Amino acid sequence: MARLREANAAAAREDDEKLALVDKVDARIAAWRDGKTENLRALLGSLDQVLWHDSGWTKVNMADLVVASRVKVVYMKAIAKTHPDKVSGGDREGEGEGWYCEDADNDGCSWHKTRVPRSN
Repeated sequence: MARLREANAAAAREDDEKLALVDKVDARIAAWRDGKTENLRALLGSLDQVLWHDSGWTKVNMADLVVASRVKVVYMKAIAKTHPDKVSGGDREGEGEGWYCEDADNDGCSWHKTRVPRSN
């Protein structure tokens, strides 16, 4: 009976830690996303501010995101880097940030919106 109580207490502590982590990551991502939810270039240009320290992401200059084809390349790299299935390793905060960043990039803000219509 004591082992069962111990296991339940440990599970409760772990759940509390996960919830605290979710709140922390959610706040960071919301601050990053606010004001630029429809601006994929701005999201990609500032992605390095919210990713975990050893994510391997290199900062992208806004000047590199002028051409729509380059935006697509960077966007696809960002999705590959932040997709929850690709994030592994024991860094729970990194896993959470990957999930939220990937979701923010996909949430109504696709690379297709960055395309400039051709003039005739």
